[in-house]
Amino acid sequence: DLCAAPGGKSTQLATYLGDSGLLVSNEINTQRSRILSQNIERMGIKNAIVTNEDSFVLASHFPGFFNAIQVDAPCSGEGMFRKLPEAIEQWSMENVAICAARQKEILDNAAVMLKPGGTIVYSTCTFSKEENEDVIEYFLERHPDFTLEEMERFWPHKVDGEGHFVAKLVRRGCVDTDLKADRKTKKNKNSKNRKNETKPALTKENMKLLSEFLDETISEDMAAWIKNSRLVMFGEQLYRLPDIEVDIKGLKVQRAGLHIGEFKKQRFEPSHSLALALKISEAKNVVKLTWDDPQTTGFFNGQSVMLSDEQAAECKKGWALVCVDGYPAGWGKVNGAQVKNHYPKGLRNKI
Repeated sequence: DLCAAPGGKSTQLATYLGDSGLLVSNEINTQRSRILSQNIERMGIKNAIVTNEDSFVLASHFPGFFNAIQVDAPCSGEGMFRKLPEAIEQWSMENVAICAARQKEILDNAAVMLKPGGTIVYSTCTFSKEENEDVIEYFLERHPDFTLEEMERFWPHKVDGEGHFVAKLVRRGCVDTDLKADRKTKKNKNSKNRKNETKPALTKENMKLLSEFLDETISEDMAAWIKNSRLVMFGEQLYRLPDIEVDIKGLKVQRAGLHIGEFKKQRFEPSHSLALALKISEAKNVVKLTWDDPQTTGFFNGQSVMLSDEQAAECKKGWALVCVDGYPAGWGKVNGAQVKNHYPKGLRNKI
């Protein structure tokens, strides 16, 4: 997803992928890329890398790499006029021309990254022909190995929405669906550069702390999914890289796969990302709340949860996944009948 913020398209793409494959979500604006990363986290997505790069940088890093690329390009936003009055004030023919030039550049870079047989979906939220049909015509003239399969405008007086344009571009060739074989080939090609990869190993002490947490808190299958993977340290933060091997060295990365947690003095503290990525069946220690329980509101406000005698008998001391109606909400730490709140302070309701 080449122009991904705030993340609506990326999260939908991740839903289609499930836990398989690799999703790279990119946003050139640093502040917006942070918002994108936060939304990837909140949806519990395990197999996404969030980058903060120009499309040219990504093209030089990922030639012929992706099976599909979404380009929801920055545009003059004419479709937003009814929704955002400030969009009218910012509009000009000069800005239309600037946007069109940028869109052509982004599409050219997207073509570099696409495999034969792959698909580019190009979209805007503008009515401007210069940014829609003219951009596609320009692209096809420059890239004769692509065909236009579909192109459609969505007018606001005919469909729900503010006005959109979508085009589906397909590169001629055979689609490579054998991701395992591709990963093996890439591994062999890059074997000489293995020393330059960012793959710091965990210390014995850190591996011990991680194993203790996983054994006490996470199901055996999920624990193995974490331990038997490519784990990377950024400072004291531990990440699990997606299964499809990808070199991220030299890129500005906001999120390198699934954030597992942080090593602190003599302990491992799980991340909020890990909590949201889990299913209730993947946690050994679960605190069950319901949406209409007053303690649920309290949990999202940062308050401790008090367990009934029955609940306290079921929950062991230590980390527990707090769930609301069967869905993970965050971490708590059980001590007797009290569950200390570990919901992130920045996300708590200010009530």
